[in-house]
Amino acid sequence: MPSIKNILGSTAPVQQDVPEPVKEPEVTSTPQTAEEIKTAEPVSEPAPTETPVEKDFATCWSELFTNLFQNDLIIYHSLNEEIPKYENDIIQIEVKNTIQQEEFESRKKSILEYWRNHYALNVDDLEVIVNEQKETKKVIVNSQDKLENMMEQNGELKDFLNIINFRIKD
Repeated sequence: MPSIKNILGSTAPVQQDVPEPVKEPEVTSTPQTAEEIKTAEPVSEPAPTETPVEKDFATCWSELFTNLFQNDLIIYHSLNEEIPKYENDIIQIEVKNTIQQEEFESRKKSILEYWRNHYALNVDDLEVIVNEQKETKKVIVNSQDKLENMMEQNGELKDFLNIINFRIKD
């Protein structure tokens, strides 16, 4: 069997890989004299990935709370509509029990990091205060809770349910 070289003969041009010339990096001179330093263009720093947004504290807190605690039912439902105090660049959150306090304390770093990356309002620290007398919104979990909530809203419903001998099966 004849080789490709023999078939093509010497008339076919042979292609050789030629490396591209190496480009030298551009050299910029740094100003050496005081006059050159004054007239030199300022060096710009890289822009942050996200620019913090100017908003009021309540709006910022609501967004942060929804984004960070939406999947944490222990905290989200009981404190969803509450706006903490903001004084002297410190956020003060009042919780009902130590479980909620521990949850906030464990997420303190991520809360502050999220705040600093997304909002222009300065926050230095996060304080969590336990107040056992604090009233919180009751969370409806099952059918019994839903029925009790409906009876609180409408007192006549309890009388009606007694008349028809209504019972909930779980």
